[in-house]
Amino acid sequence: MQYRTYIPTIQHQVDHMLSVPQCHHLVKVLRAPHQATIEILDGKGSVFTSNLHIESKKCAYLKNIVHLKCNEAPHKKITLIVAITKLNALDIMLQKATELGAWQIQPVMTEYTPIKKELFLSEKKQLHWEKILHSSLIQSSNPWLPDLQQPISIMDIAPGDDLLILHPYGPHIQSSDLSNISRVAIGPEGGWSPKELAFFNQNNISTFSFPTPIMRAETCVSANLAILHL
Repeated sequence: MQYRTYIPTIQHQVDHMLSVPQCHHLVKVLRAPHQATIEILDGKGSVFTSNLHIESKKCAYLKNIVHLKCNEAPHKKITLIVAITKLNALDIMLQKATELGAWQIQPVMTEYTPIKKELFLSEKKQLHWEKILHSSLIQSSNPWLPDLQQPISIMDIAPGDDLLILHPYGPHIQSSDLSNISRVAIGPEGGWSPKELAFFNQNNISTFSFPTPIMRAETCVSANLAILHL
C-alpha cells in the first residue's frame, strides 16, 4: 500500500515531527507501520519520500527525507469559477476540482447563492475547506494544491476569450470552442439569473451548455475539468 501525506513545509534531509492530525491519519487511519515508506507532497509540485518512525500513539517522525522530483506545472492552468451553492455540494466541488487538477478555484456570489458571504468567510469554514483540499490532494496524488481565492461577485469576473460560462439552457458547445479556454464558470442550482445573463450578454460573454442532460453543479465540475484536460 502507498502511504501518502501533505506537508507544505517539508525539506530535503530535514527530519519532520508529524502534527497530531497527521500522525492520527497515517498511524490510525491508514495503519502505516513503523519504518513504512511515506510519500510526501508539498502542494507546490515536489514529491519527497521518507521513513515513518513511531514513538507512541500520538508521536511520530518522518526521517531520511529525500526529494524525489519536481513535477512540471501543467501547460493549461485551469481556473474553476464556481457559484457558491449549498455547502455540501460545494464540498464535493472543491474535492473534485482538486482531484482533477484545477489550478485555481474562484468562488463567486450570485443572485441565487443560498448562503451569506459572512458564513463562507468564517474561519471555521475556511479551515474546513482547506482540509478538503488537502485530503483530496493526498488521495489523488495531485502534486499541485489549488489556490482557493476569496469569494467575489460573478459580475467582477473579467471577460475574455479564455472564459467559458456554462449555462444549462445555452447552445451546445463544440470541441473547437475549447482550445483557448482556461477559465470556466459553473452556475448555481437553477442556473444564472436573468440579471446575470443580461450582464454576460452586455459584455459579449457567451454562454454554452454540454450536449447532455442537465447536470448538477458538482457533476458539471468533474465533467468539464476532465474535458478541458483532454
